[in-house]
Amino acid sequence: MIKHNPIYILLLALAAPLACGDGSGETAAETATETATATATATETATDSSSGTPTTGGPEATTGGAPDFYACEELAFGPAPLAGPGWDADKGGIQGELQPGYVLHTTQIYIKPEGAQEFLELAQAISAEAAKTEGLIAFSVGSDMGCGVARTMGIWANEEAMYKLVASEVHTTAMGRTTALSYTGKTTHWAATVEEANAYSWEVARAKLVGVEPSPFYGD
Repeated sequence: MIKHNPIYILLLALAAPLACGDGSGETAAETATETATATATATETATDSSSGTPTTGGPEATTGGAPDFYACEELAFGPAPLAGPGWDADKGGIQGELQPGYVLHTTQIYIKPEGAQEFLELAQAISAEAAKTEGLIAFSVGSDMGCGVARTMGIWANEEAMYKLVASEVHTTAMGRTTALSYTGKTTHWAATVEEANAYSWEVARAKLVGVEPSPFYGD
């Protein structure tokens, strides 16, 4: 069953991928921070500082004058590779002792240009916390400058692992800034078999958000 819960939307949209060691000496937290920096920079570049709306390629205004963020065509979407402490794409995906099932999540969030710097700072704190959270298998983040959107997709050992990160102090702080830093967003998570988890892709993630309502955090 598909589940969607607004309580973790900012956390998962801010978190960055935790890569496996590649011999370079770079830690997972350092990799996550670099990705968060790139995402925040892309978001800031994608907006007009005077109007606070996405530049060319961004959402068109609706009849009422408000932009329809979800209708924006992501022509410049760029994702990072799915990576994490329990993942090796070259070896088929999930590593270690396989479980009967996993939990998959995905999010999309439209960031306010004036909130880009704070978004980055929260991302760095959450990424460091995520690096210590047992039960994260793999994670990926992607963004589109024209639409001002950041997306995530992730694989977790179980729901408890995901919510452990949600309940952390750094996430509580970030959650309180959700509406200040973003216009709107969606999130969902669901149970999956090991085969489905190994085949998880951005196409699957996008399809799962179709029909999901924007988080009630944002109100009308």
